[in-house]
Amino acid sequence: MSTQPVITLKSAADLSATEIADCYALIARTGFFFEPGYLEAAHVARNPTMVLAHQNGRLVGVQSYSFYQVQTPFRRRKMPFLYGGISFQDSTVVGRGIAHRMSVSYMRHALGPFWMLRSYAFLFRTPNPKLMQIMSLQHKLYLPNSNRLTQTLIRFAREFAQRERAIRYMIDDQLVVHTPDDERTPTEITDQWPLFYRASQESFNKLVFDLKLIVQEEDRLYLTDNYLLVLGRSSRVELLKAIWKLGSRWLSKRLGASTKSTLPEQTGAYADTPSLQG
Repeated sequence: MSTQPVITLKSAADLSATEIADCYALIARTGFFFEPGYLEAAHVARNPTMVLAHQNGRLVGVQSYSFYQVQTPFRRRKMPFLYGGISFQDSTVVGRGIAHRMSVSYMRHALGPFWMLRSYAFLFRTPNPKLMQIMSLQHKLYLPNSNRLTQTLIRFAREFAQRERAIRYMIDDQLVVHTPDDERTPTEITDQWPLFYRASQESFNKLVFDLKLIVQEEDRLYLTDNYLLVLGRSSRVELLKAIWKLGSRWLSKRLGASTKSTLPEQTGAYADTPSLQG
């Protein structure tokens, strides 16, 4: 019988060879491709905090985060700055809130139990429109399809990525990281697109195609090995919007359940009446 995933946090330096192999296996199941040794060289070597989710003894989720205190364009004083390394989950747990639980576990670890009231900024590298949309729900993002991304922010994100993360590839003025052609390994994600990548808000999907992070060739979709550096910060306004939406959905469900409980059993013509479907 399936159980709720167990979430643990540990230093990357403490990962066993078996745990690293499990990470590679999970990443491969999502359709993403990591060259052998890439995970160790690009992520584990920097000793981030790893967030692992296991279900019935099997790894079904992995995330990594690095914590900094730096001066950003958002504040004069130094502030918490998070770098998101990797984030993958198994298809069996997609849509069940596991990724959210994992990220909240890390935020509590890094910023305390009232993390949502703290001021912080972050940067992560991704080609994934769904992840961008999720991060926009309670944060302010600085994306190239908005007028928020100023030259000051571009310079800050680029210099941080090159200095702190040793990203040696060219980073353009839209914060796209360009992998050289001779190192590029396009990955087909046609089957994974609906579940792992497609955002419900079309503007995020359009962005990744416009930036050629994902391309379509005939009826197939491919990751190009280019990535977007997504810069963002905490926003109480966006947080309140997210809370309002969640509260509205909860209330709608409660009212729907209450209405249904006062109605006769829906049979015949009543079963096809939208007003009686809740």
